[in-house]
Amino acid sequence: MVVQFIVSLFIFIISRRFKSYGIVSQPTTLQLCRRGWEWAPSIIWQAVWNYAAGPYLLYKIRVIRDIYNWRLQTTIAIIAGYAPHDQEHKGLITIQLIALLGPLGQVFKSRKMQKETDQALLEFDKKNSKGLAAPNASLSTTSVTEVSVKTGTSSRYSVETLENCINTQTPDLDPFRLFCANRCLCVENVSFLEKVTNFKREWDRIFSVPGQDFKNARLIMYRVAINIYLILVNENTAEFPINIEGHIKNQLNSLFHAVATGIAARVPSIAKSTVAAATPWDEPADPFTNPGHGHHLQPLTRHSLDKGSSTDLITEINSALDGEGPFTAVPAAFDSACFDRAAASITHMLWQQPWQEYMRSKRGSTVSAISSA
Repeated sequence: MVVQFIVSLFIFIISRRFKSYGIVSQPTTLQLCRRGWEWAPSIIWQAVWNYAAGPYLLYKIRVIRDIYNWRLQTTIAIIAGYAPHDQEHKGLITIQLIALLGPLGQVFKSRKMQKETDQALLEFDKKNSKGLAAPNASLSTTSVTEVSVKTGTSSRYSVETLENCINTQTPDLDPFRLFCANRCLCVENVSFLEKVTNFKREWDRIFSVPGQDFKNARLIMYRVAINIYLILVNENTAEFPINIEGHIKNQLNSLFHAVATGIAARVPSIAKSTVAAATPWDEPADPFTNPGHGHHLQPLTRHSLDKGSSTDLITEINSALDGEGPFTAVPAAFDSACFDRAAASITHMLWQQPWQEYMRSKRGSTVSAISSA
């Protein structure tokens, strides 16, 4: 696009065909200015985008089955670019309509789902207030395929089923992770919730050990939190940063940004790292390992699809954290709840649409299997 702009601007400046000054061509009328060698680059651009980039893009997105219809919109827009010369305006109108109507449709759909979400929460609160659910009752013990909150003609699977899936790593976790990667394009959110869950579980375990060196343990947990921040939160270092509200991100920045900046300076490879770009949900090797401090804490037990270059990155981060100064200083505000607001936001985001779509697709697959049996 930059090359197109520069070439077009250069031709406009040197040609008299479009204005009274220049060094080539001659001034002409509004009708005749539409002809001439100046238009050759425009033909080339159109040919490149339509007959080279277009088919290539269609090939690259052929396996995408996203829930937002991005693939469908892209396919229609590319095909519309093949309109014959005398039908060019129809192709342009189609492209513009797709560019406008697609996102607008998602906006209306999101608003509808937000209303259903609010209604589901209201219904759930009413049930609790009437004593239909015990104060300490948890829907997480119920089958995830059965729990739902009905709102009118629609059905919303409860947020407890999602939390149970993440916190206890039910059999639904791997399929849901792949669903988010392939169809929702938001797998980094699942990875973030998993890491935060492991972080809080390990925090509780460490600080419940009698005779524990709490100052050293707190430093260890801060190093783990920095790993989470660098790999999934910081826009300058995360390949797929999570999307959270500004005030929540500012709170995390106040705890970790200064250290992250120092680490990025010491470890150039971490800047926009491509670690696990194809499978960003992969867990790295034990980030609690820190020979420099001589602790003997047990590593987390975590699910891992494979261990690739992310292991090296964690080692580099921990090496950068070793030493004196700001890399070993723990902010006073740092505690086990540092990621809670971000996790709540991400949980709500996943529950609103990806989890509902996943459970419906799973339910549909189950019904189809029963019908064909």
